[in-house]
Amino acid sequence: MNVLAAPGEVFAGIKATPPSVANWLVPVLIFAVIGTISVCIMFASPPFNKPFATNRSRHWTNRCNRQNHPGPGRSGVAGDGKSSWDRRCLAIVGSISIVIYGFASIFGWALVLWLAGRWLLKNPFDYRKALEVAGLSSIISPSAW
Repeated sequence: MNVLAAPGEVFAGIKATPPSVANWLVPVLIFAVIGTISVCIMFASPPFNKPFATNRSRHWTNRCNRQNHPGPGRSGVAGDGKSSWDRRCLAIVGSISIVIYGFASIFGWALVLWLAGRWLLKNPFDYRKALEVAGLSSIISPSAW
């Protein structure tokens, strides 16, 4: 992948070659793997989870006070025992969301490029080419930061 060293040559190559799924799928998968690892690390850290545990205990305390319950843990009401389960669920939902966002962003930017080429530039081209450009551009943009 010569995208970072010479992006002009890569995009000229995209124009001359038939569409390749790997040019957009690999960046999406890299984003999905890094995002999933980040979400799992984030939800495993105690400082990040403290506000969730505080809000959950406050919610159950208020709910038990309104219903004259004895409190969490004494009557089967969910209490602090579910915190690890909550973290796992949040990590799973976060990971799925990151993967969906990765695909949606590439397909969305490809749609924007394709529509701009079709309507503004009056130069229709294949949507799969726009996917390649969007995928390879997603590799370049984080390196520019």
